[in-house]
Amino acid sequence: MTASKQQDRLGDILNAPTNDAFHGVAELNLLIQSFGRGVKERHDPVVRHGATGAAGRKPHGVPKKKTTHYLPQEMFEELGDAKERIRDLVPEAVRGLVSKSGIINQALLKVLEEFEANGRNSELVRRIIASGKPKI
Repeated sequence: MTASKQQDRLGDILNAPTNDAFHGVAELNLLIQSFGRGVKERHDPVVRHGATGAAGRKPHGVPKKKTTHYLPQEMFEELGDAKERIRDLVPEAVRGLVSKSGIINQALLKVLEEFEANGRNSELVRRIIASGKPKI
């Protein structure tokens, strides 16, 4: 079909008289307005800020604090790979709960527990000292 013979659907929609532009548009508007009122009337606790989760999600567990740390590119990629491998290892029911943040939280808990138990002799302190030594 040539361009001159093609129907201008957008033009038809935009130039159509308001009352018959779309069949059922009035009902659709009524439905949208009704739904909007229903949402505003909800009274369940909903988080509205990013510090404790995505907007609109009910809070669960302990309160969280957002923090930003930089990772070397290779570590960032390894974290993404680990996330995918862990998702393959856990039961299907919890796969959606596996996240990079969750992995970091669990790893950090383990490292800090070992630090609390061993102090100066902990793997964390040994690695920090080793990373600060000049390379010869």
